[in-house]
Amino acid sequence: MYCWGDNASGQLGLQLPDPDKVVPVPTESACVPGSTVAHIAAGQRHSVFLTAGGAVLSCGGTAEDSWGGRYTGAPSLWDIKAERITFPAPIEALSGVVGLASGQNHCLAVCGSGQVYSWGQGSEGQLGIGGCKKGLLKPRIIQALGGIQICQVACGNYHSLALSRGKFPADQ
Repeated sequence: MYCWGDNASGQLGLQLPDPDKVVPVPTESACVPGSTVAHIAAGQRHSVFLTAGGAVLSCGGTAEDSWGGRYTGAPSLWDIKAERITFPAPIEALSGVVGLASGQNHCLAVCGSGQVYSWGQGSEGQLGIGGCKKGLLKPRIIQALGGIQICQVACGNYHSLALSRGKFPADQ
């Protein structure tokens, strides 16, 4: 995997001596040692990684609740006062993930079962969980998609999409 650009929030996961440094050229990263990164997604100040083994990791800014790693029972690194995580850390609340997407300050994960999880900022309804203006620190299943087999997700700055494998239940 290669990464470059702004690293002010640690979103490149490079663990640089000067984490605020801009990385002006593509730089090889072994940000998930011992694992093959199968899918990547990035938001305004964060990045998420899906390994071939199905683990989801994230790094970068936490101020907008996009990171998702806090409150998952992980080590004390996940302190509520942390403004950035400079290396990919696991989002333990997720398993069975086959795809990821990231908006400006929110993320989606689709599982092999067709379930979709969302977390991060929810000010414009982009989390799909109804009425969540503050946001979510921990991934939550989007209940409104229950019973629908989702195969792909996508995010814009403040919106989300999910592609189903068949017809919507109301169309059947």
